Amino acid sequence: MNKTIQLEITGMTCASCVLHIENDLKEFEGVEEAVVNLPMKRGSVTFNPDKVSMDDILKSVKKSGYVAQIAGKHKGHHKHGGDVEDHAGHAQAETKTHVRERMIKFLVALILSIVILILGFVWKIDRGMEVMMVLSFIIILYSGREFFKRGIPDLLRGRPAMDTLVALGVGAAFLYSSYLTLFTTKHEEYFMDVAIIVTFILLGRFLEAKAKGKASGAIRKLLELSAKIAHRIGKDGKIEDISADHVKMGDLLRVKPGEKIPTDGVIIEGYGAIDESMVTGESIPNDKGEGDKIIGATLNGNTAFTMKATKVGSETVLSQIIKMVQDAQMHKAPIQKLVDIVAGYFVWGVIVIATITLLGWSFYGDGTIAKALIPTVAVLIIACPCALGLATPISIVVGSGKGAQLGILIKKTESLEKAHKITAIAFDKTGTITKGHPEVQEFKNLNGDEGQALGIALALEEHSEHPLAKSVINFVKSAEFGVRSAEFK
Repeated sequence: MNKTIQLEITGMTCASCVLHIENDLKEFEGVEEAVVNLPMKRGSVTFNPDKVSMDDILKSVKKSGYVAQIAGKHKGHHKHGGDVEDHAGHAQAETKTHVRERMIKFLVALILSIVILILGFVWKIDRGMEVMMVLSFIIILYSGREFFKRGIPDLLRGRPAMDTLVALGVGAAFLYSSYLTLFTTKHEEYFMDVAIIVTFILLGRFLEAKAKGKASGAIRKLLELSAKIAHRIGKDGKIEDISADHVKMGDLLRVKPGEKIPTDGVIIEGYGAIDESMVTGESIPNDKGEGDKIIGATLNGNTAFTMKATKVGSETVLSQIIKMVQDAQMHKAPIQKLVDIVAGYFVWGVIVIATITLLGWSFYGDGTIAKALIPTVAVLIIACPCALGLATPISIVVGSGKGAQLGILIKKTESLEKAHKITAIAFDKTGTITKGHPEVQEFKNLNGDEGQALGIALALEEHSEHPLAKSVINFVKSAEFGVRSAEFK
């Protein structure tokens, strides 16, 4: 029987990386499907355990030049939260760290680039070129090191990616400029170009990291719907407050008025009006009594009851919804499969064009490497297929995440791609597509004073959280009536 595992993969920068990992994994006889998502830094592998092991899969990713681990296999995961909650929390912390690192590297490169520009155009000093060379080297060594750390090994493996193009362009310009500075008297150095190129690429990487973080934030927002505290009833009848993550199957829990239900379960004592709009879309609460099933993260009304936990962690309805969203984000739309293939071979095309550019400018220009270098570097840097590989997956992550927040669950990305062709939609319930805020349309006073009748109605509904009660309160308190609550003895 086939098994599916989720991987957390680091070190990917473009669609070429995705294609390399997927192709390497698919070379195994027992691997049925391998899908890698660049923005989420995650992979899904379906395989036959009798033919290939998880260790083989992890070694394959490592051999490709990346770091992979089974999702959830890190410290600090929730005891009962499951892989969905675990990955989201870990990914959030990792994203913040990644964005901060990108920002620091960009700022260092920016400051040193400004100094280089000043030395080049404003403040001429003795041995200024040597100083610019050292500053450029610092930029490459610290801020731009990742381009060379990943790009050159990728090239040696015969699998160039975006970092390879940057490393070749920046490296060629820096080495040529350093040679001119140290061994000749020519003044055709390109240290300013090196510094500015690295700085602008790092700015793009920083903005890209922030965009990825925002795109994957939808899952975290769904997780925030869950209850944080549960009131567990002990064997002695005493109630203790615990984290909702620590609820075990079979625990007896007390749910107070206005609280979120900590987990899926069944009411064993009392009753409540449960707002299940997050699941059903219906704004009117459902009355639940003893023996009725209730869903975790839904909202209790203004009565208290005792429940028994029947599902916890990754088995709850909310966790299944989140997992469905994650699965949708992992699947590739048909257009994305084509884009990944094109981007994978695109890098080789850029290298070929850059080589032709170098030879063309060298032999058919003025015959000097100096004049040929800048056009060649421009081809290598500007043609990087970063946006090509990120546009579609980020759109899918944002679209499916935003849809989940609005109550629309997208199970397959093919549906999202075809959505623009929709001309008509059939809904089974009108309540699903309303604002969820009922309003009083008409008031008839059958007997007695109108103001007194409204005051009594206000007094009866004033402390209720039920949507219908709120509609009565808003109606009575409207400027047209100006009625105050009646007092009862």
